[in-house]
Amino acid sequence: MLLTSSSIYAQNCKLSGVEFSDLSSEQANVLISAGAQCPMPSNNAILPDISLSDMISLCKETWTKRGVLDQDMYDYCMDSQSDSWIDLKYLLNQSKDIPGLNNILQYAINQWYKNDGWEMVLYEVNQQKEGYLDVEYLMSNGGSEDLLQNCKGQWLSKAEPQWDMVIYCLEQ
Repeated sequence: MLLTSSSIYAQNCKLSGVEFSDLSSEQANVLISAGAQCPMPSNNAILPDISLSDMISLCKETWTKRGVLDQDMYDYCMDSQSDSWIDLKYLLNQSKDIPGLNNILQYAINQWYKNDGWEMVLYEVNQQKEGYLDVEYLMSNGGSEDLLQNCKGQWLSKAEPQWDMVIYCLEQ
């Protein structure tokens, strides 16, 4: 049985003015059958524009030692940051089916952007995307729904959507 994205990611519903959050797909289906409104989470990840000044600052700080800039490494850093932003834009476009993708992007930016730039943001988004796909595959091949809910409770929130840890938890 192949699960849809909504069966793994928690949903929010509203019924007669009462809001319910973090529902499983089964709970959401029961509420929907009673007339609840359960909007699907937005999968549109909004990638901020690339900031040349941020890249310059990061690369200069990283590749200046005792007041001397290593120009070759600085140039490499600038190219790498630019390439990573372009690759991230492509990855986000190809990953629109991943629920909570914008939360994953925001988590990665919060974790990595300031100190490491777009390379690590790209890495983190890819790790979480792969973790989600691994969870989806495991669940479609008979994974335990109870264990999934337990692992999601430990490792999955809007602020820290750690699908890589959810799959790790499921495999233990």
